[in-house]
Amino acid sequence: MAAVLNPESLGEAFLQVDPALRTPELEGQMLDTAEQHLAKTGTGRGRRLLVWSAIDDTLRHSLLTSRGYRRVEGNEVQEHHHRARLRQMLPTSMPSGYTVPSLGDAQELPSRSWASWRAFHPSELDSACEGWDWYLNVQHAPLYRPNPDIVAVTPDGAIAAFRTMWYDDVTRSAYIEPVGTLPEHQRHGLGRAVLTEGLVRLWSLGATTAMVSGFSPGANALYDAAVGPDYMVSEP
Repeated sequence: MAAVLNPESLGEAFLQVDPALRTPELEGQMLDTAEQHLAKTGTGRGRRLLVWSAIDDTLRHSLLTSRGYRRVEGNEVQEHHHRARLRQMLPTSMPSGYTVPSLGDAQELPSRSWASWRAFHPSELDSACEGWDWYLNVQHAPLYRPNPDIVAVTPDGAIAAFRTMWYDDVTRSAYIEPVGTLPEHQRHGLGRAVLTEGLVRLWSLGATTAMVSGFSPGANALYDAAVGPDYMVSEP
């Protein structure tokens, strides 16, 4: 497999290419496909496509510029990709009253799904939550590992924070996504606790590198503290 082209939503394109196989011709073909299938109609005339690129990727910048793309201005659209070189770490010190077990069996998935909804949609109606069976797809994904799929749990058994990870034992690398804390449990150190505990477990599995990405200043401050200040920036 040389490359993968995918959107997160219509109007976006992510070009993921094996570094050893990158050429302007290959990425040009990927852009042709993205423009044909992923672009959406804009507010004015014509169609719109947002293409993400590392800030120092001269090959892609040159290709995009030659095709008439322009850089989106503003730091709020930058994504920071934090990277940690893993080493042996001390066990997590949890805030008083919380524990950090691995996510349990299917009986815990409704609570896990509800935690995601509350963490990422705090201002939306609770009735808009669309159930929990989507997490079965997460658990069936090839790189999913149950042991480092960690939740922070209150004394009464409710999930207060979570982090899911994807581990590739061939490259010994892991990607952390998503990370979240329910609004009523924020500012207690739970985000850092589940991240640190996850890194401990990743190291025990043999991982040497872990990555996590963030947009907001708050998320990036957390990842700086828990994962480390080594990061690269991508932007549309």
